[in-house]
Amino acid sequence: MVLCYANFAFAYVTENITGGCIEHPNGIQAVFTPNEHNCVPGYYLPANYDGCVPCPQNATCMGGTFQFNERVASGITYTRPITTNVSRGCNVNLSGPKVARFTANEYDCAAGYYVPANNDGCVSCPADSYCPGGHYVFNETMAQGINPCADGLHTPAGMWESDQCGRILHIGENVIYMRSTRKTIPSFNIKVGNDIFYGNMTTADVPMSATATQKLKVKLGDTIYSVYDDSINPGE
Repeated sequence: MVLCYANFAFAYVTENITGGCIEHPNGIQAVFTPNEHNCVPGYYLPANYDGCVPCPQNATCMGGTFQFNERVASGITYTRPITTNVSRGCNVNLSGPKVARFTANEYDCAAGYYVPANNDGCVSCPADSYCPGGHYVFNETMAQGINPCADGLHTPAGMWESDQCGRILHIGENVIYMRSTRKTIPSFNIKVGNDIFYGNMTTADVPMSATATQKLKVKLGDTIYSVYDDSINPGE
């Protein structure tokens, strides 16, 4: 009987490797060759697996020839994050168990956008809240980058700072959102109890808000101003 001794540390044999013995000046050594698998389109080779399997949802599998790999799947590209929106892989500790390592998806959101819980990407900030924007990490149970206005205060959608939370002024069938702090000088001021709320004013001819059809005009001295909220940019 011929005994084979491997001179390299990781050469333990599984059913997924073919092997043989060769003569060597220092003795007989084991030689191992990883199995190869030919995938047709729509199939891929999972990590540490002896054979091709169908491509899962949210992935693309182009097919090809791949070698057995204990650590990495071959022939698959995920078009969306894997179930819990994480990319994943396994590092193999050959003297112990396999340890899974996960890297969560990360997103850079502009001001006025946030990442909802269990969502793949940034979306517009909803009304009655503000979203400063920033760098966020996917979370299955908690939204990232969104803050509600204080009780009784409101904002239009797409806002990004707490000062934009304020009161709503109804003009006919339209509304204008008044700020908690002054943004422009002069400004259109309304007192509610002991609190003052502010409407922006500009010499540009603009509607009250992005959804309004009416304009609110104020004459101050010889100058006529339009009152508007932060849902529009009078400079656009």
